[in-house]
Amino acid sequence: MDEAIKLADKICIMSEGKVVQFDTPDNILRHPANDFVRDFIGQNRLIQDRPNMRTVEDAMIKPITVRADDSLNHAVDVMRRHRIDTIFVVTNQDRFLGYMDIEDINQGLRAGKELIDTMQRDIYRVNVNSKLQDTVRTILKRNVRNVPVVDDHDTLVGLITRANLVDIVYDSIWGEGAEEALQESEASGIKEAPVEMDHEKTSDAGVER
Repeated sequence: MDEAIKLADKICIMSEGKVVQFDTPDNILRHPANDFVRDFIGQNRLIQDRPNMRTVEDAMIKPITVRADDSLNHAVDVMRRHRIDTIFVVTNQDRFLGYMDIEDINQGLRAGKELIDTMQRDIYRVNVNSKLQDTVRTILKRNVRNVPVVDDHDTLVGLITRANLVDIVYDSIWGEGAEEALQESEASGIKEAPVEMDHEKTSDAGVER
């Protein structure tokens, strides 16, 4: 049942040859059709007892950022201060623009480029209202370490890291099945995405101005 809830678009629950409920996993968890479905699913899986329908906002941490008009040297100073190797770039209104890692900055400094011409813009991001469970699946599938979180106006509001999801994956979403998912992800051989940040050193940090 856990695998069906994780992977299926819809689930058909039958009793004595008759369809009792045919619906999405979310709706079955939220609105079991009767006591049979409730008992079949199990009380521990019902939505009121499981936090797996939380949004990304519940798990995100504060990112470290620089402004688009800052200098590359300033970006280096901020990264050194917070002991990180990747930093996010925003406008003066906190609209998300992109990110840079140490190698990007080194190349930019050697070429005499401005910060805005050095940053990378192509990065997967997630909306703050997205389901946390879906985001975990994407992080495992893409094998990325960090995902910036934006609102409906593309304002950078947070950061989801692989590190700060570990406890949630194990304890709240998939239980024992999480270990298998993580092992499958590591065994996939997908190249690690360039975005990398140490959660324990950034989880309490504010947004750099």
